[in-house]
Amino acid sequence: MNEPWKWRIAPSIEHEEAKIRHMDWDEAQEWCNFALMRPVELPDSLRVEKLEVRPEAPPGRYPGMDMTGRFEHNYSNRATVRCTISDGIRQLHVKQLLYDLGPPAYDHPSFWLHQPAAFVVGNDIGWIGEDFRDLKAFSLHLHRTMIEGAVETGDFSDEELIEICRAFRAAVPSAHEQILKTPIADLCYWGRYSDLIVTVPMGYWNHRRRPATLNTIPVRAADIPASWLKLQLSLPSEYGFMLDSAIAFGDQEQPQEIEWIYEKQEPAGHYVRVLTWPQGAPNAPTYPLEVDRQPCSTDVLHVRGHEVPHAFLDERFGQHEVIFQKHDTVVMLMAKPHPGSDHEWFKQFLDLTFAANE
Repeated sequence: MNEPWKWRIAPSIEHEEAKIRHMDWDEAQEWCNFALMRPVELPDSLRVEKLEVRPEAPPGRYPGMDMTGRFEHNYSNRATVRCTISDGIRQLHVKQLLYDLGPPAYDHPSFWLHQPAAFVVGNDIGWIGEDFRDLKAFSLHLHRTMIEGAVETGDFSDEELIEICRAFRAAVPSAHEQILKTPIADLCYWGRYSDLIVTVPMGYWNHRRRPATLNTIPVRAADIPASWLKLQLSLPSEYGFMLDSAIAFGDQEQPQEIEWIYEKQEPAGHYVRVLTWPQGAPNAPTYPLEVDRQPCSTDVLHVRGHEVPHAFLDERFGQHEVIFQKHDTVVMLMAKPHPGSDHEWFKQFLDLTFAANE
């Protein structure tokens, strides 16, 4: 099926359809712009107690509106799903969404200012530790879907949380397949509405998108304007990353920043995100570079005669991030962690990227 995924959207934030409510897995997927993942084969005594959906709605607020779980930085109403996993005493809340605020910061945005530990989940990497609320938590970016779990009541062992992460499967396989073939430009909230940018961190290197009122323009790979191409970075073809979408910020003809989203078809959801700016553009990273407050390690990679600043959390997996200049373009490149993305893998990938752009 080659048709883009279509999901249900509430007509307004005041409409009855915009209310948070219980659904089964099949109905919940109908309201999601992401591939809903269902935990199966849970550890003994644990079960999914309830499934709640907050449907997508146009931007807006009304007096007395319940703001639980909503961004306070803008008026967006993005689709999210939350389930509760419990044994009747302990409770684990698991939230799922399409994280389209920017590149998934460090692959685990819920661990802001904390340093989680990595573990392998099939072809992907999960993270476990304490989240920004100091709750025991996990994070898993699986098939484009951000899955965030937090222990609300009782205690869950690391082993139990890791087993739960390894139990996620597509809730509706036919929808899952269709969603993964739909460009991110079609799925992301900005593709339908104008709203303020949420100025979240973009990665380990210090960069925020400002002002919040910048125009945001998502475009499918096939429809990218010719005027943007001078800011594009080519990736080495042997790695299988194909351009899916681009998101520009600022003026459509002369954007001050473009985010290029490259993905693999197999394994699903593996990506390289590339942020590019014309040299001297507002908010472009400037030298000497600074890392943001998030814990990470840094070093310098020597690539084809260039010294490239490199930031990462785990040498075995990443997330690896570098900043460099290509002619008159400033480039930030980050690769999604996976079981093979160690330091040497990334250095070789970067070497071939430089070769592809010489």
